[in-house]
Amino acid sequence: MLEEVSRADVYEWMGAETMEVRLRTFQISGASISLDPDCGHVEIHQNAKAALETPTDDTPVLLSKQSGRPVSLHEAWLALGPQPFELQILSGERRNLDLAVAFMNPATRYQLETDIGPVDIVKIIFSGLFYVIDQKVPIDKVYRYQQGDTTLSERITFAFDNGTTPMNLTFDRTEDGRLFSVSATSDDGSPATTPVALELVFDKQEP
Repeated sequence: MLEEVSRADVYEWMGAETMEVRLRTFQISGASISLDPDCGHVEIHQNAKAALETPTDDTPVLLSKQSGRPVSLHEAWLALGPQPFELQILSGERRNLDLAVAFMNPATRYQLETDIGPVDIVKIIFSGLFYVIDQKVPIDKVYRYQQGDTTLSERITFAFDNGTTPMNLTFDRTEDGRLFSVSATSDDGSPATTPVALELVFDKQEP
């Protein structure tokens, strides 16, 4: 049985009624790629050229040498983690920036498809709109899953806007507290497809 319960029912294990969300987002408008000069002159595949000229947040463009999977420019940027300049951006402020990132360690580089196969990328200049959004978000919904009189799990959902689309951040735990997970989904419950970096701060309050 699934039932919606009051916020007070889960205060004991959550310990917070609100959550501060800092969203750091980069809407990429273009990128300039420098390939490994040791490979000599190579031709970038047409599909890769087109993706670089008109990039989107979820279009795979690069190949990760670490994971072996294709990734978007947006994912490559978020994988770098927070950058020093972001501390100077106020919540809600938007800046158009060109940011150069050199990949010195060959093991952590990305690659691009060329006429001779995948070639290492030594530098990417990311161009786009950077912005930071701070939100203080209250608990939206609380659910309890029960079988008879036994509680199987509890779920807390925070609803917020990531600057592009509504999202839900969900915390689940089993009644005995052994399993605890966090997941992000779109407003309709489907998995979130746009990569977004979240920094979460919880305010502990007395029930």
